[in-house]
Amino acid sequence: MKRNFDLIRHILLKIEESDSERMTIDDFVTDEYSPKEISFHIRLLLDVNYIEATSIRTLGSPFEEFIVQRITMFGYEYLDSVRDPKIWTETKAKLQKATSSVSLEIVKSVATKIISGMLGI
Repeated sequence: MKRNFDLIRHILLKIEESDSERMTIDDFVTDEYSPKEISFHIRLLLDVNYIEATSIRTLGSPFEEFIVQRITMFGYEYLDSVRDPKIWTETKAKLQKATSSVSLEIVKSVATKIISGMLGI
């Protein structure tokens, strides 16, 4: 499965919007994103310490289930750079020009440079 930066942003925004400390995969499902895709991306967010979540093994489930508790400081640092829809759109446009894959750090760096430019820094 390929990493989807739009889905990563979607998950972080949903966690931030929620008052719950017990979100499940169902809280993130849309017509665009399947439970299996969401599960994969929650695992990726755990890998980079952007969120805190507990894995729940459910017998017969085709994907890993999670209880998502919160965004970490690392997660907020990333989300702060991509939260604004205008910044996100411009960031994605710049990243499409890249000839190869990019990391989350590059995404954050590009968005931060766009924000800096808007601020005249």
